[in-house]
Amino acid sequence: MLHHAFAAAILLTLPVSAQDTSAEALGKVDALFETWNEFGKPGMAVGIISGGELVYAKGFGMANLEIGMPNGPEILYRIGSNSKQFTATAITLLELDEQLDLDAPLTKYFPEFTEQDPPVLVRHLLHHTSGIPDYIGIQFRSGGGRKAWFTPEQSLKVISTAELEFTPGSRFSYSNSNYILMAELVKRTSGKTLREFARERIFKPLGMDHTRFQDRHDEIIVGRSHGYSRQTEPDRGDWKVDITQLNHVGDGGVFTTINDLAKWDANFYENKLGYGQEFLDRMHSQGVLTDGVVLPYARGLGIVDYGGLKTVSHGGAFVGYLSQMKRFPDQHFSVIVLGNQNSADVTQLANQVADICLAELLVK
Repeated sequence: MLHHAFAAAILLTLPVSAQDTSAEALGKVDALFETWNEFGKPGMAVGIISGGELVYAKGFGMANLEIGMPNGPEILYRIGSNSKQFTATAITLLELDEQLDLDAPLTKYFPEFTEQDPPVLVRHLLHHTSGIPDYIGIQFRSGGGRKAWFTPEQSLKVISTAELEFTPGSRFSYSNSNYILMAELVKRTSGKTLREFARERIFKPLGMDHTRFQDRHDEIIVGRSHGYSRQTEPDRGDWKVDITQLNHVGDGGVFTTINDLAKWDANFYENKLGYGQEFLDRMHSQGVLTDGVVLPYARGLGIVDYGGLKTVSHGGAFVGYLSQMKRFPDQHFSVIVLGNQNSADVTQLANQVADICLAELLVK
């Protein structure tokens, strides 16, 4: 009988060997992103990880149009909702620390919420099954929005008084409110802000030295890109800087790099955050509705098939930034696309990279 570790190594080697990361294949990736590789145009940074090695890391276009700083794997990008997996990681670590009960009613930690029957559970927040409406939608309807000024505390108040859209646990409905609440939950259970907790328990242990939750919109971040949107006013050029005054984190707010995300990707194969395989299993545990339907959404991670292969992924889009991180765990292969403009379909681009490198494995 083969030793388990030896057998696992064989299983890992076989799919990796079927990947094409040759110079020819990576040249096709270059060509795929060439349309964004212009001096006066924002673009994106791209990373390809094969067998645990960052085999491709390049930037296309400009990170900052004003000073002509190019995009690249070391440049910081806001990743929008891709941040949710880091919020979910913080919650999972607190759960494993036994500081947090996922099956407790939300009112245990948020007494300002109205009791519900059946109750909203903490677990519902992770999987977007709480029925709590999206705070961004509420703010838009009240005349606010992503460029208006309102504090996280004001959003919490709005969320706590909002009527549920459905019975908790009965449906999936993507709502940023769930992850805003979890950011506050980290603070109420650990005594640390999500930014502080993530730095100490996630980013620092993994050597993600340039990654942070940005909880101050006016903070100076050395080496960051700017997000850009298409200019709609005549005679003002093609692009405009897209900004937000919001200091919200949890649902978004992470700035990171291709190089740091490669370290994050590696942690899904050999966890360094504590609790070994149990942590990884919980991060990949998918939500289940009250009628028994298993959701494709785990803890800040979507789990679906692409071309017959299992993928674990999430995307993000906010104020001129786009992101997609797609992992093929059985092939030990990942694609990361971080954009600083709002005009590309980064999910499609990530899929096209996979089409090039995994052509022999994908079923089309």
